[in-house]
Amino acid sequence: MSAAILAHGEDAPPTLLVDQTIKKPKTVRVASPFTVESHSPYRMLSPEQAVASEAPAQIDVRASVTDALGKAGIVVDGKRIQVSGIQPFAPEVPDPTPITHLALIDGEKAAVAIAPDDASVNRHFMTVAQHAATDLGARTLLVIAFHFECDTTAAMLGRLQVIKARANQDLRIGGLRTGAEDMAFVCVGEPDVEIRDAPGQPDHCIVEIKGYDIYDPASGNATHKDASVDDIQCWMLDIDHDGESFYAHRIHFPGAGNDRQVKGFYQSLRRRLEPKLWAATLSLTSAPFPKPKRHGQIAIRIVTATHDEMTVVRPCD
Repeated sequence: MSAAILAHGEDAPPTLLVDQTIKKPKTVRVASPFTVESHSPYRMLSPEQAVASEAPAQIDVRASVTDALGKAGIVVDGKRIQVSGIQPFAPEVPDPTPITHLALIDGEKAAVAIAPDDASVNRHFMTVAQHAATDLGARTLLVIAFHFECDTTAAMLGRLQVIKARANQDLRIGGLRTGAEDMAFVCVGEPDVEIRDAPGQPDHCIVEIKGYDIYDPASGNATHKDASVDDIQCWMLDIDHDGESFYAHRIHFPGAGNDRQVKGFYQSLRRRLEPKLWAATLSLTSAPFPKPKRHGQIAIRIVTATHDEMTVVRPCD
């Protein structure tokens, strides 16, 4: 059975699909079940184009997103911010715009940009949405997506505050009920990191997680949390980021030395592990790694104890 036959019902040279690795004696493999998601770049359509081209499934997803937004609000560092008065936005001039709805967040006018469920939001999308929201006189821009690229930094544009909210993947599934207790949308913050030269190794870098910042619409301020092994469940490091795909070259589990699975992993590989590298795996500071020569930048992704996922891209040369 080939992939082409599965997808299109066409005859094609068969492609062997396997779900198990080939056994190789005396080789230790570190692997687990995983899935791979592919997100296409975003696209902006005029209202007429959107009505003519959107598939029913996509319209349903947008409807479920707006319904859940009104019921569940946005979770910001464990606190819930309510969104009210959500109304579809249709510009008088049918120019493509990422703004799909207008709403109230804590009584302030907000513009809402909901990305298609199969699209990835990038920096250009954020910039266009920011300018569109400013033209509408909004005080807040809420960008909702199932996936954000690494370079989509949320920031102020004049008096406009930008909030990135990641939608729960369950909203893609029809028939699910969303209540006020659900975490349908989680505010995406920014990791606070320090990058410095490795001692005695000028061609190597070290990354330390200092904490993270999350904007709180209720107070109008960014809330900073210092990093601790209790707050950061996992953090990953792409040591030569290409600006598109995040590749986890290094994975760290701070303070998880007593975790059953981590201990089992250590027992399996301890004869092959260097003590300093293993200590770095369980800390908020990385082991030294070569400075990126190809792209000149690195990407750091953290996962907090409240399951918030944040990514930042930084130059490293």
